[in-house]
Amino acid sequence: RELAILSSSAILITYLAVIMSAIKMRIDQKTLSNNGFKIPGGYFVHFVAMSTIIWFLTHLTSGELTAIVLALVAFSLIYMVGRLVGAKVAVKNEF
Repeated sequence: RELAILSSSAILITYLAVIMSAIKMRIDQKTLSNNGFKIPGGYFVHFVAMSTIIWFLTHLTSGELTAIVLALVAFSLIYMVGRLVGAKVAVKNEF
């Protein structure tokens, strides 16, 4: 049960990041000649999707929220260490 909750919450957080990226892409691309990224409904669709995801995430217990934050921190550290090691290996291979 706990793993399913952690997995579902991680997917919701990913969707939230995608929605925020779509909003940023719409704003950044308005200066282009094609008038930017468009979907029917405009920002209303983004607002409804973000509101729904946040509503789902607010129903997590404090223990579940703590587990998600710890998992995000742990995976972020693993990612950063991997990037550092990969960068050092790349520099070493150049010589």
